[in-house]
Amino acid sequence: MVSAPAAQISSTISEHWIIHVNGEERPDYARTQAAMMAVIFTLLCFWIACGTEQRGSHFELAAAAGGHDSHNDKLRNLENFEMRDPTAEQKGDVEIVENHRSRG
Repeated sequence: MVSAPAAQISSTISEHWIIHVNGEERPDYARTQAAMMAVIFTLLCFWIACGTEQRGSHFELAAAAGGHDSHNDKLRNLENFEMRDPTAEQKGDVEIVENHRSRG
């Protein structure tokens, strides 16, 4: 719905930006397209900058539509594990030890 009037907007702007080719006046569609692309790129960058970051997402575990729920359960358990607060889970003398893989 947003892109539906794009051709009319482009045409209207082009009619006001005129170039001269071999003595003839023509609409400047190239400059119009460049301006529209600049606006779209700027809005896209703004949208991306304001969006939430889904750190730790595991797309490989997500089930396809109509798939088995066991994949969704694995994904839910993994995300709950990663999002937990380790300090809240300490009870008494129990120490939480995380296994970190060495990089190399």
